[in-house]
Parts: sequence; C-alpha cells; structure tokens
Amino acid sequence: MKKSILVALSLFSALSLGTLTLACSGKQDSKVKFIKTSADRAILEKRDLEDTFLFGLNVIETKGFFSTALNLNFRPVESRLILAENEAGQQQLVVASQSSNRLEKLLSFDVKDTADGKIEVDFSTAGNELSLWNSIGGATVDLDAGRDAGSWQTIAEPKVIKVEQDADTVVVDLLHTVSFALAKSAPDASLKRSGEVKIRLFLKRQDKNPKILGRTASLARTQNIGFFPAARRPGTDETLPIAHYKIDVESKKTAQQIVYLKDFPKEYVDIGRRAVESWNISFGFAAFKTELADDNIDLGDPRYNVVKWIDGLDQEVPWAGYAPTMVNPLTGEVLATQILINGSTTRKGFEDIYKYTAEATPQFSKLVGKIGNVPLVEGVGESPVVTFFADTNSKTSDEYIKGYYYSVIMHEFGHSLGLRHNFAGSTKIDSNGISSSVMDYEPGFVTNIRTLPGSYDTAAIRWGYFGESPAAPLPFCTDEDMSKRYDCNQGDVGDPVDYVVAGLIQGTTVLENLVVPLPGMVQKPMRGMMKTALKIIDFKSQLSEQKRETAVYEIQRALERVRLAAPAQGLGANERSVVESNLKRLANSYSEATAPRAAPVAFIPGL
Repeated sequence: MKKSILVALSLFSALSLGTLTLACSGKQDSKVKFIKTSADRAILEKRDLEDTFLFGLNVIETKGFFSTALNLNFRPVESRLILAENEAGQQQLVVASQSSNRLEKLLSFDVKDTADGKIEVDFSTAGNELSLWNSIGGATVDLDAGRDAGSWQTIAEPKVIKVEQDADTVVVDLLHTVSFALAKSAPDASLKRSGEVKIRLFLKRQDKNPKILGRTASLARTQNIGFFPAARRPGTDETLPIAHYKIDVESKKTAQQIVYLKDFPKEYVDIGRRAVESWNISFGFAAFKTELADDNIDLGDPRYNVVKWIDGLDQEVPWAGYAPTMVNPLTGEVLATQILINGSTTRKGFEDIYKYTAEATPQFSKLVGKIGNVPLVEGVGESPVVTFFADTNSKTSDEYIKGYYYSVIMHEFGHSLGLRHNFAGSTKIDSNGISSSVMDYEPGFVTNIRTLPGSYDTAAIRWGYFGESPAAPLPFCTDEDMSKRYDCNQGDVGDPVDYVVAGLIQGTTVLENLVVPLPGMVQKPMRGMMKTALKIIDFKSQLSEQKRETAVYEIQRALERVRLAAPAQGLGANERSVVESNLKRLANSYSEATAPRAAPVAFIPGL
C-alpha cells in the first residue's frame, strides 16, 4: 500500500501519552470487509480507516491465576483505526477512542502491506504487555515491579489463540502469561501466583445512522424506574438513552434474541432456560429464546448472547453471578449478553449454600487492569445473600440450590435488559407472596422460591421497551440511594423495621442454641442487619411521626438482645464451647456495627 493513500497523522511529541490528531487524504475503497486469513493475522481494507468501530475487551478465562481477573472488562467505546509509524519507523495500526475532536490511543498492532494492497495486522503485538494491579490496605499497588509494591506483570508477549472475522466484526483471543509479585512488606508470601489470562478483544463496525431511543435513564427516574444509561461509567450522562436490546415490540416476532447457555451441567440446563425465558412474560410475547452454545460460541463476542456456567473458580471470587453486558455507548443498544454464573459455588453442595455462602472478602478483591492504554475496570458481580437461619423444611438441598440459581440468572439477565438494582422492591409483596422485584437482594429463603419477574420488573420493561407509564407509583431505590433512605436496603423483605427487629432477635436465639461451628456465617447477615437497624435510627425523621418512637424503641431492644447474647441453659461443656465461639463472632460483629460512625453522606456511584 502506497504512502499516498494512507491516513496522514500529526502526532504530538509524546505519542506514548496516547493523544493523536488526524487528517485524511487519498482515495479510499468503496467496499470494505474484514477478510479471513491465517490463525493469528487479519486483513483490513482501506475504507476501514474511514469508518467508526466499537472496541471492547474482556478477560474471559484464567488458568492457574486468580479467578477475580474475570471481573476485568473494558466496556465498548467508539473508536477509529489509524495507520501510523512508531519511533523505530515500523508501521502500526492504532485503535483510538473518540472523545469530542480528540483521539486517545488505546492499543497498537504491528502491520505490513500485502501484495494486493491490503493491510495485514499482527494481533500478537497488542499493547505488548498486560498489567493488572490491586489495592492492598487501601493503597493502590504501583505498576512498577521494581518498587516495593505488589503487581501483576506479563512474563512474555501475548500469544494469539484465534482470530474470527465477518464483514463487520473481528474477534481476537490473546493468551497472556502473567505473574504476581508481592510487595516486600506483604505479610503473606504464599499469595504469589503465576498463570495464564485469556483476553478477548473485538472491533465491530458502527452503524452510520443508528436508531437512538428517546427514553433516557433520567426520564426513567421520573417514573420511579431504574435503567442503566448507554455508557455505564462514573459520571455517565443520565440523559443518554437507556441500555436495551433491539426488540421490535410492535411485530411481536418471537425469538428476536437468541441467548446461548454455555457449559451448563445437564441438570441445570432447564433452570437456565426457564430463568432467561421467564422475562418473556414481561414483554407479552416470546422475544427471547435459549439454545445451547457450541464450541465456537463464548463470552466476550459481540455476535452472541451468552450465559456461561463456570466451575472451578477460586475462593477469591465473591459473586454468584456477574453481568458486564456489552452496550453501544451511543445508542444504548445491547451488543450482546455477557453473564457469568459461578457454578462452582453451587456445586460445593447444599451445606455451603444453605447454611451460608462463605463470606468472600479476599485480599485481592479490588482489581484494576490495563493492556496497552486500555484501562479495564472491575465489575462487582452479585454477592450471594443466603441467611444462616433460612427455612430448610420445605425444600431439599437440590431444590434449594436450583431455586437459588434460577433467581440469580433471572437477576443477572434483568441487568442485561438494562435494569438497575431496586433495593426497595422487597418492601412491596405481590399477590403471589413474592416481592415486587427480582432486581433486589433478598434473603435466601425468599430468593429460592421466585420463578417470575415481579410487578415492578414488568412495569419497568413495559416503560423501557414499550413506552408505557406505570399504572401506579412504584417502590424503587438503587445503589446510590442506600446511604440516603431508611427503606433502601439489601437482604431484607417487607417492612424494614419489622425485618431487622425480627431478624436480630431470632438470629440471636438461633446462635445461642445452635451447636454447629459457623465460621463466617454470623458476621455477614447479622452485621448487615445491625447496620441497617442503626441506619434506620439515623434516618428516623423519614418515618411517620406515629411510627417513629415505637420503631426506635424496638430496634434498640433488638440490638440490646444481641449485645447480651449468652449460651442457652443446659448445654454440655463441649456444646457450650461451640456456642461461645459463635457468640464471640456475633460480639465482634456487634462491635464493628456499633463503632462510632461518621454522619451519613451521599453515595458516589462506583465503576
């Protein structure tokens, strides 16, 4: 390819800072497509340098490395493909994100001209390094491995596993070998680990005249409904269109979106199918259909909606499900479902799930990553909410586990539909005895009996996808409201005051009598209820004057019951020792929950 037909660039003096200016010259081809070539190369034609693409990147697999790396993703951004030269004079293809009239360099690949005038791209040169790092003790670990800090570092250049292309999309899998270097001052040298991380990146051609939905996240709020805006990042403009699937609601054509179940055990396939397709009731027709994924269909590919069951995740993974769904940042249209289900949590058995899914507060829970100049953010996933005093009488362990994961998949698919959390959903109980929203976090004994979206969920879908306003006011609050409202809480159901009072008193009674060691179980649900109880007292002015005095008295009485907890009478020496150990954990939770606190402040949305 001759220099006269290349995109001409004017680079700032420090290209490594990633800022480019662009001027176009020369004639471009009128027809463009990605052309398949060898397993680790791709061919671009010239007009690809004119078009706008969506670029995204996800960690999709780990081997021998911390599984929390799966939380890392770079949500799709609008990008341009630019030909440039590096300092050594080598030709490169730069992927640059668009922001106003500026371009920011994300990744670069070595390229060469082909005999027929096209461009061959070597994806194995992508960014040349992968760096992942985390926070330890509140201090961000530095990327520089030479300093006294822990960091994740690439051991060797990435290896291209495969490249798949069609006319408008290229998907590339890169395998990075990485290691973790501890800070010299780190207390636990056993946490060193090396392994492999598989990254999937994609480029998808953006429509030149995309259809933009008029309904926005800020308008949703006026209806007491929570939808994600098109771009899910800190400071995102709430006037952007809501995140949504491309669904023709007028035609009511069935199976408009195929959702693939990946690696589900045979006995859970029906659970996954029914959980996803349960949302069809909110649409009023079968808009979604599930199928089993073949070997070529997997996460991180904008061509396929995938819900993937993953076994063998390590103990550092805190979530039961995680949905970093890929969304067009301009239109809000969902490019593809991307849902991870922590199957290994389920497979541990009923004892781990039913009594309490072990509290996951790993040392490496806060990851941030970077490949080239692409910053990856860590999704938080969905932490299981299963109380140790859940009702075990009406369900077998198998029924409980399947019911729980049915609800988890419903919840995660609700996120992919665009819905945010609704932590007030459980303050309203529908006629079937279930709370009004699966987008809430509910106690396990409630969660595992849900089979359909609630009244709030359906009303939200009818507004977001059909433009129908709710018939009546909806109970709604979401993440940033939790620090502002007494009735916006995780893990409760019904009236918040009644729930925490009954939960604290009954939970304490259980712990005074239950002769079973409960490592980790006491701390999360009981501490959570104590913090909610204290929050309600902080916000007592939001309660009606008639209810306020009684509510504060009952909450204080329940907290005193916790403080005075003691082993039940008649226990043997060994039994008493177990109960005392459990109650010591309860006492620690009480001390943590009731420690002096700063005044409530407004929540600042995270990543």
